Amino acid sequence: MNFIAMAVLWTVSSFDYYLINFQMKYINGNMFLNTGFSSLSEIIAYLLGGLMIKKLGIKKSFITAFLFSAFGALLLIFILPTSVSEEAYAGFVLTAKFGVSATFNMVYIVTGDFFPAALLG
Repeated sequence: MNFIAMAVLWTVSSFDYYLINFQMKYINGNMFLNTGFSSLSEIIAYLLGGLMIKKLGIKKSFITAFLFSAFGALLLIFILPTSVSEEAYAGFVLTAKFGVSATFNMVYIVTGDFFPAALLG
């Protein structure tokens, strides 16, 4: 069961993590500034992902991070970029990226908890 759960989490997190970067090209404005904010969002997600596991536990941490990414993704899907300001659309992308980055980081953290060290090497 651990293997199946981790395979699903790993697949979903990896797919979303690499896919959300394609949304960056749809944010208007300075690409360097947008990438800087994206990187800052990712760094904060990495730090908070580790803290969430420590404070909330593994299951609640993944649920919380996936809710962040689902909220951002639903905003991206149902609210067209032409109907909101550029800042709001960038916020939607960064919200989704925050949640996805946190889950991607947490998959790396918890892999050692589910499998013996002999199998990881």
